[in-house]
Amino acid sequence: MNNLKDGITLGVAVTGWTMAEYLAGLHNDHFGVGLWTGLGALVLALWVLYAKLKSAAKTEKPAIWKIITDGAIMSFIGSAFYGGFLILYFTAINPEFYDALAAYIQAHSNEVAPGAIDHRIQAAKTAYAPYTQFKTSLIGGTAIGALASFLIAVILKHRQKGASPVQPTGR
Repeated sequence: MNNLKDGITLGVAVTGWTMAEYLAGLHNDHFGVGLWTGLGALVLALWVLYAKLKSAAKTEKPAIWKIITDGAIMSFIGSAFYGGFLILYFTAINPEFYDALAAYIQAHSNEVAPGAIDHRIQAAKTAYAPYTQFKTSLIGGTAIGALASFLIAVILKHRQKGASPVQPTGR
């Protein structure tokens, strides 16, 4: 297993998903839909992680800790790649995102207190700031990837032993 190559593959897959959403207009024109389709990037990342770890487990027969470590490293590299893309995305590719975000919050807010909508807009802009997104991607992606790698390793090792991951109840 080549953690660098596989991590970059993971980052490219998630970056591609995000760019497809953007090109489909889901980030600015159909903002509400884009909030949900972003979860597809997570599903895609987990699928790539599973496929790469499963492939390595078939050929290398690694120890469970090696599967977990490889998955965590791969997730870190993929998350760093994607985080770097997010900086570029929010500063150069789609700087209009912040205006679309503000318009979406204003259109879907029931706030009536003076300044409440402005406060929500500012909080959202802070959460979507490029370097905040980089840190969130790096930390969150690595943590989710490490946890997923643990679960994948348990499943793969269980299957290597020839046992079914689901045991019959005996009824």
